[in-house]
Amino acid sequence: MKKKQLLVIAITAVLVIVLAYLFMPSRKKSAVFDGRVTLGINDKNPYGCYATYQLLSQMYPRIPVTSNRKAPAEWEKISLDSTRQLVLIVAKYFNPTEDELHYLSVLAAQGNYIVISALEMNYDARKFFRLQQMYLDAQKGDVVLEGQPMIRVSHKFGVRVANSAQSSATTFDYPGVDYSNIFTLIDTAYLQPLGYNGRSELNLAGVISGNGAILLHTAPVTFTNFFALYHNNYRYLQQMLALMPGHPSRIIWDEYFLRGKVAVEKGMLTAVLQHHNFRWAFWLVLVVTVLFLITGVKRRQRLIPWHPKPVNDSLEFISVIGKLYYEKGDHTNMAQKMTQFFLEQVRQKYQLDTQDIQPAFAQQLAAKAGITPQHAQDIADYILKTKAGKIDATELAAFYGLLHDYYKTT
Repeated sequence: MKKKQLLVIAITAVLVIVLAYLFMPSRKKSAVFDGRVTLGINDKNPYGCYATYQLLSQMYPRIPVTSNRKAPAEWEKISLDSTRQLVLIVAKYFNPTEDELHYLSVLAAQGNYIVISALEMNYDARKFFRLQQMYLDAQKGDVVLEGQPMIRVSHKFGVRVANSAQSSATTFDYPGVDYSNIFTLIDTAYLQPLGYNGRSELNLAGVISGNGAILLHTAPVTFTNFFALYHNNYRYLQQMLALMPGHPSRIIWDEYFLRGKVAVEKGMLTAVLQHHNFRWAFWLVLVVTVLFLITGVKRRQRLIPWHPKPVNDSLEFISVIGKLYYEKGDHTNMAQKMTQFFLEQVRQKYQLDTQDIQPAFAQQLAAKAGITPQHAQDIADYILKTKAGKIDATELAAFYGLLHDYYKTT
């Protein structure tokens, strides 16, 4: 067996074994805590927001709860003409443009309410809302504080909704990561302090905008499954949303700012490659396919040997036959054989009528074979002499010479 065939078989065997390992039912393993902070409403990991999104329907029965992934300029589920809409924006890094900030401001002024819970805001947002906050480089990754474990049982992160830092309002805490920020400075003529963390540092502020309001929040971890489902922490969300007067007409959870505007719309391949097993299987199949194309795409057949161009052996045949008849002295018989062979060749090659050698035969032969009219006429004359049985050695030699030149030319 050839080496290339052995290589293909070996690679195929390895592929089958690896795929079988990847897709076989996994054995029971010890539970591993998923510490990724994803904040997605479809994420059921501890730091996803699936549970909180589902709780909204229980907190506000008979009020529609939907999600949005469109930019403010492309809103379909959020209407600038409606009122009492509650828009929740939960993100790691709130990175709006000036136009998007304008859209949000107009939406609030129409009598709607917006909650922006983000670890960090860009410069345009901080300038627009007249505040300052700690720089944490929220775009760096899922873990804000490098070197800290995502779960620290000895540490409790707490928040509370209150009118002042000294308020005795209920504090909600949980034994998870302190994935939050604080406002270091706000314009109190524009913003109103509304909530603090466990260290009495400001993390919630609000601004009245027309007939509505905007809440700014720096602890998006409070919207996660881990925090909301720990003891009665869902009441923190209730108290925060209770700052909005009345009941909303509908609730929209906005994910446009969650993972960056470019990454919101994902293709099918991108979604598949997010899973570890599928990602390894995809790249393995791709590598094996490339190797197969390199080693097996060539045609496996014997090379066609080179053959020289066939030679015209008519001259050799005529020469041999001619010598035999010439030695016997039967010139007429030899001329007849030469004539018979010539006329057969003319019929097959040029489809000319050779039954009766007419004057037109010479003209047609000259035109078809590419010889001179005189050459064709001389051949026709010797054919007629041969059929009459009157040809001697000299004429036979001349006839042979004419046919020899004809075969060389054609």
